[in-house]
Amino acid sequence: MHKYKVVYVSKTGFTKQYAEYIASALNVKAELYKKGTNTKEYSKVIFCSFVFGGNISELADIKNEVDDDKLFVLATGIYPPSPQRLSLLAKDNRLDESRLYYVSGGLDFSNLNFIKKAMLKMVRSTLEKKSDRGADDNEALRRLTQGGCFVDLNSSNPLIKDVLDER
Repeated sequence: MHKYKVVYVSKTGFTKQYAEYIASALNVKAELYKKGTNTKEYSKVIFCSFVFGGNISELADIKNEVDDDKLFVLATGIYPPSPQRLSLLAKDNRLDESRLYYVSGGLDFSNLNFIKKAMLKMVRSTLEKKSDRGADDNEALRRLTQGGCFVDLNSSNPLIKDVLDER
């Protein structure tokens, strides 16, 4: 019998929505991640966090606490999901691609501090100046400009299925 733990990092509530959805499907409670969280007694740990600047927030901390074969990661971000985005994220964060799931999050400017707002403005400016923008870049630019919720809870179903199917 597997024991599951779902923990999350969320500044604006979008990642928390996914964590609660996943936890509900696994019949457990989602918990806000804090460094040093007890994970030893769990056979599978699902870590949900957001991407900022290509890095999955607090991933390094949880990787120090959970064995790779027990850890599943759901990352939320402003870019639309794609196989290329997943590969890049796995590479940049030194994760096994089979244990990483990338989904759309959201952007709530009112919950961001000055530094994060400034960084996002730089990203938006860079995208605006990019001459060879593709469809994903255009969608990211739209999301960065307008903000909003881009959560699709069903997009986390492959993670749930893989967690439940893994023996």
